Amino acid sequence: MNITFKTKRLKERLASNERLKKEYGHLAKPIGRLMDAIKGMNRRELYSLPGFHELKEQAKGVFAVTIKHPHRLIFSVSDAEHVLILDVVDYHGKNKIINQYNTI
Repeated sequence: MNITFKTKRLKERLASNERLKKEYGHLAKPIGRLMDAIKGMNRRELYSLPGFHELKEQAKGVFAVTIKHPHRLIFSVSDAEHVLILDVVDYHGKNKIINQYNTI
């Protein structure tokens, strides 16, 4: 899969191990492993990742994969070979922000 990012800032945060550690602390290694795994997958394999699910409500067509509960990697799949990373987020609890992805 080819991976692109919603924003330049998100790309900078996820692109290097050093920046990953600075931004995400204990999540850096699981995020890095997940990003590496996605690069080597096809669409069918992507959909079989543990914790893979489509978001609900207004965010149909946007997907999430569990990094380490409750944190998720949020992305869309535009075609068979392209993933657009949208965010790394905990969308559970009092700061639920799922509806921000309905404009993608």
